[in-house]
Amino acid sequence: MNNLTQRILTALVLIAVLLTLLFKASPLVFTGAAFIFGALAVWELWRLVQFQKRTALWVMLLVYGACALQLWVLQWPWLLWSFGIIHACMSAWVLWKKPQLAGLGTGVYGSVLLACMVYAMVVLQGLGAWVLITAMIVVWAADVGGYFFGKSIGGRLIAHGLAPSVSPKKSWEGAIGGVLLACVVSIILALSTSATTGLQSWVIAGVRVSDYLMDNALSVRFLLEMLIPTVVVAAYSVTGDLVESLLKRQAGVKDSSQLLPGHGGILDRIDALIPVLPLCAAWAVAVKAGAFVQ
Repeated sequence: MNNLTQRILTALVLIAVLLTLLFKASPLVFTGAAFIFGALAVWELWRLVQFQKRTALWVMLLVYGACALQLWVLQWPWLLWSFGIIHACMSAWVLWKKPQLAGLGTGVYGSVLLACMVYAMVVLQGLGAWVLITAMIVVWAADVGGYFFGKSIGGRLIAHGLAPSVSPKKSWEGAIGGVLLACVVSIILALSTSATTGLQSWVIAGVRVSDYLMDNALSVRFLLEMLIPTVVVAAYSVTGDLVESLLKRQAGVKDSSQLLPGHGGILDRIDALIPVLPLCAAWAVAVKAGAFVQ
């Protein structure tokens, strides 16, 4: 079986499992599946930062489980905001200084971030399956846009790469193109919102799109509350990809594991989602509670 066939089959299986969990599974089953998914990602992270020390894996899993449990018990979305802001600063520092990331400290920090991502998945799914799906679609749109814009015009307009010492193929044109495509996709998703389909974008989280439209034109309120968060999230998703690229480069590996035939590991597929979903969940809960929409 060639690599392309493996990629396609694995992708189909993953989509089928995800849709089944989102639309058919009970909240408890979805939460359990999300927790196991995160634990496997923690195992991959351990392989990247602590190859030989088995005790480090148990420490990381313990931190991951304790943090996830604490978030579920407290149910304070502002914790996701706080950690999201902290991680933004940490990512900027890591990409600027490029420190040696191997070590238990990196593993523990990553375990906390993965716990926040898993909790965010549960929060978004609780608001509606399509809220979580569209949050992922926006990030994937940024990734797809970054790939195609980078392939077609990368380096032609801006000579200096986005982060050449971390990921030489990443370009500013690709990053900007990814943000633009994410905005276009967000608008399409928002305009598709209806009470009958239940289709919702994470940034409006149940608010009817008619609330954002004025005289059949996009209102300033729509642009502020929809596109600005989308731009932030799309740009922020790039940091997740770059940080994981730095981790793999320092570890001397191409993929985080081979758990997903043809795709590499779980971290390879969710690197852009890890820092983004906590912010999406915090924003969606705030909007749902009426913090931004009257």
